[in-house]
Amino acid sequence: MATHPVLREVQIDDYEKVKSLFHQIGMPSESIEAWKAYRKSPALKKVRKSFPFGWVLEAENNIVGY
Repeated sequence: MATHPVLREVQIDDYEKVKSLFHQIGMPSESIEAWKAYRKSPALKKVRKSFPFGWVLEAENNIVGY
């Protein structure tokens, strides 16, 4: 039986699965370097807050939405 997708904040470890999802639907994906650069953004450090890079929908250990 299929489970309902769970919405959660994207993690750097999700990169390959998100990249694969984009490839499946014919969309270009950002580089892993872009993901890492976001996390090191001076603007985020200046405001001292953490803003999510994005969210994923995950079902049965698969990323089904981003």
